[in-house]
Amino acid sequence: MSIAAYHYSQYGKEPISYDEVRQIAGDVGLTIPERVDMTFKSAKEKGKSLFQNSGRGKTKPTVHGETYLKENFSVRKGKKKKIEE
Repeated sequence: MSIAAYHYSQYGKEPISYDEVRQIAGDVGLTIPERVDMTFKSAKEKGKSLFQNSGRGKTKPTVHGETYLKENFSVRKGKKKKIEE
């Protein structure tokens, strides 16, 4: 969730790929689950999903997910745009 909060603080609701999550985790030395996709898919707070699929291999926060990230990680929605490669 901390990687999702960092990404949200930089790019807002822009989708994040699971490979990007793995890369960021490796860069900062975090241990993450093998199935990152299932971690995001099963993330819920008060019965509401925090993330939704956003194309093949990508996810983005739902409205409830944005609220969760703001409240629990004290971040604000980022305004940067991702450059597609």
